[in-house]
Amino acid sequence: MRGVVAFSLLALSACATEPLAPDTNMDPRGRWTVVAVDGEATPGGTGFAFTIEPPRGSARFGCNSGSGDLAVERGYLVTGNWVVTAAACQPERMRFEHKGFDILAQPVAIEVRSAGRIRLSNRRGSIDLVRAPQVAPSTVAPVQVVPDLATLIIGQWVAMGIDGRPVGQGDRFSLTVTPTTIRTEGVCNDVRGDYRIVAGRLMPNGSPWPWTERGCYNPAGKRAPMALDDRVHAAFWNGPTITMPTPDRLLLASARGSIEFERQR
Repeated sequence: MRGVVAFSLLALSACATEPLAPDTNMDPRGRWTVVAVDGEATPGGTGFAFTIEPPRGSARFGCNSGSGDLAVERGYLVTGNWVVTAAACQPERMRFEHKGFDILAQPVAIEVRSAGRIRLSNRRGSIDLVRAPQVAPSTVAPVQVVPDLATLIIGQWVAMGIDGRPVGQGDRFSLTVTPTTIRTEGVCNDVRGDYRIVAGRLMPNGSPWPWTERGCYNPAGKRAPMALDDRVHAAFWNGPTITMPTPDRLLLASARGSIEFERQR
């Protein structure tokens, strides 16, 4: 049957007559493993642990857990108002437990035995502690949230190349992508309409891409060549595949042609 028991510890003045030489410079804060109680070695492991984190502390001596107030004062460890669980345990573990909590019922002097090892002692006995291994930082890389294509392609773009060849200054045109629509500007007959992304392809949403259909003329009044229109329409034909080598580069490619864009800032 499990329960709890409580004990209250004596004031520091109670150990004033102890023939001990506590280490007043020692900082015992942290996680420790209980390796011996009153000179008898313990099995160690997580069942024999001592945590010193003023103003609180906790301890286990093989079975039950105890915790409560804890202070470090002039080289002494002083506990108070501790509560200990009261489960039945194997007799050999109960022996460590009864002795360990009995020792902690009075202030204990902190004595440095060697690097990473201290002894807590008073007239009732001693508790030997060894620093618990530090938990190594996780080596798992943080999860990176990568925006999907529908987010990445939104913005203003300017054409830099068609079918692998640079676009001349006079033939440059722009592409505007919103969350639901696309439109080109600067081509005689522009592409404008709703879109959706399916398996990495830019697809018209419900119907083929709508093109404007008008005759185009140059400043001299002569009909302008339609070569640029034809190449742009070929790249958009049948839903081009979207590739983004960098966040500022966009490549739309179909079986009939390709256009490379650069993001406008």
